[in-house]
Amino acid sequence: MVKLPREPRVPLSHEPADLITLGTDTLLWRLHATTGTYTLPWDRLRFYGPTPSRFDPQLEPPGPSERGVTYASTEIVTVLAEAFQATRAIDAVTAGPHLTGWSPARSLTLLDLTGDWPLRHGASQALTSGIKSSCRAWARAIYDAFPEIDGLWSRSSLRDGTVVALWTPAADSFPAAPTFSRPLSAPGLRERIWACAKTIGYDVLA
Repeated sequence: MVKLPREPRVPLSHEPADLITLGTDTLLWRLHATTGTYTLPWDRLRFYGPTPSRFDPQLEPPGPSERGVTYASTEIVTVLAEAFQATRAIDAVTAGPHLTGWSPARSLTLLDLTGDWPLRHGASQALTSGIKSSCRAWARAIYDAFPEIDGLWSRSSLRDGTVVALWTPAADSFPAAPTFSRPLSAPGLRERIWACAKTIGYDVLA
């Protein structure tokens, strides 16, 4: 396995081909808790961290930050795989999870980590699946080097799917209302949730 350097060892740069543009016709999905101590509306970034998540750009030690982040995907099944990876069981009740989908109000510009950009900078595709503390160090460096980008486009470390990390510049990209938002326990989602669970081999707790 190719090791992931703890942090970049060369100055960071990018070419136009290293950027992906998500237009206003793109549908993004995220799962968010609606009950409990730590909840955020679907259209808000988390300005606290870093947490153990892979591409949190906040500086150490963890605490309130001017750097925000939220995670999304273009596929519902990837959202579920990522959210419930610890237990491999989709829990549609605890913390009142809602599945929300929206199209950005403006185009988003993301650094593409699925191409050759990591390799040119001394990393590899381990940047999307390696030790998370190292991935966060890279995220901090990318955030500092490219303050104009809206976040990162990467592969899921769990399946053949995409993960989008949206950072502070993307805070103004959320529309006034989502395209779709329902409790994960809603009867109308039951068949979709079970189909996703079958695809990824997860159980369903409901």
